[in-house]
Amino acid sequence: MSVLLALQTLSVWMFDGGGAVTATAVVGLGVLLLAWALRALPVTSDTGQRPPLSRRDRARRTMFVRQRDPDAAGRSRPRAPSPGPAPA
Repeated sequence: MSVLLALQTLSVWMFDGGGAVTATAVVGLGVLLLAWALRALPVTSDTGQRPPLSRRDRARRTMFVRQRDPDAAGRSRPRAPSPGPAPA
């Protein structure tokens, strides 16, 4: 509703005298608002990104991933210690 009112007010200003000045002011304000909005956007840079890992580095980093999770599939759970001697 307010957009329609703004468009109606703008059309009255532009077509009922002083149209060139008003149009210039509206376009200038639009350019300023666009510049302000673009400046508010975050700028991404390449400094925060790491280069891709080689196969050797990837294997070295993931070598012990399986051992990190004791509940992973295929891992037996350690038995609780018992008060008696271990069965042979």
